[in-house]
Amino acid sequence: MKEEILIRFIQGTSNMKETQMVMQWINASKENEKRLLEMQHILNASLEWDSIFQDLEMPEKSSQKLYHFQWKKIATIAASVLILLSGGWMLAWKTLQYQISQHMPLAECIQVPAQQRLDLTLSDGTKVCLNANSTLRFDNDWTRKERRVFLDGEAYFEVAHDKSRPFIVETNTYDIQVLGTTFNVNAYQKEGNFEVALIEGSVQINDKEEHKLLQLNPNEEAVLSNGYLAKHQTQDKDQFKWTDGILAFNNESYETIFKKLENYYNVEITIKDATISQYYITAKFYVDSGLEHILKILQQSNKFQYTWNKKDNHISVSL
Repeated sequence: MKEEILIRFIQGTSNMKETQMVMQWINASKENEKRLLEMQHILNASLEWDSIFQDLEMPEKSSQKLYHFQWKKIATIAASVLILLSGGWMLAWKTLQYQISQHMPLAECIQVPAQQRLDLTLSDGTKVCLNANSTLRFDNDWTRKERRVFLDGEAYFEVAHDKSRPFIVETNTYDIQVLGTTFNVNAYQKEGNFEVALIEGSVQINDKEEHKLLQLNPNEEAVLSNGYLAKHQTQDKDQFKWTDGILAFNNESYETIFKKLENYYNVEITIKDATISQYYITAKFYVDSGLEHILKILQQSNKFQYTWNKKDNHISVSL
């Protein structure tokens, strides 16, 4: 694939034919996908390594022990930095990690704003990646018989094994109980959704009265749909790519995609014509490329118009 076409695609200036060519090229191999992402990082990277961390602000702790992370310039928690070395470019990464210590106060509350991700390591060694607009609350006193956290949003968990203390993820609708395993939870309270996908180990899903509803095995997921919790095989492993800053859509409707974009970029998207909701696409976008770039690519794949009132952060989509 010619580099100039890839650059136009990243910048959102490619025509429809070029866009289709690039999307077919991306889906052809992992190497192609990796190359495009590297080019996106290079074009979006900051040359000012020091400024990245100057722009990281940690507000003072409130009485509720709330930690709210804000980044001004970097669009994701993984800050990509471009360094010039002896005539060649090297892409360097620095991921911010937040270590939870047993000496920290109880009733921790961690919020991740729009367009960000945050990697956490809890005091028991459990690793958590929190997605945009997500909140994780927990009592850090884990000398009890269980380890319990409350999630509003999306998180990827790698739970440290502890047979004597089950790890429980509490959401607004259901609770997930594990001993040591790897799984993804998508449960944004405002959207009323609940999805659990298991990668390794096993998880048990309970209702609020602690009645067992489902047990998942690897490569299975539970999805709440029309008030019913259903279990089926995980079809799309790319759904976890958000942990790497990639929005992956596998034959998904524009209605579903717009809902995800709303949440990630903290905007409101109104679809004026029902036909647009039924458009489908398979594509991957690096979140650093920005919402406008993603909308332009979606436009070229299936024609629609949009107006963006940035004062109200509202996007209106029509034919």
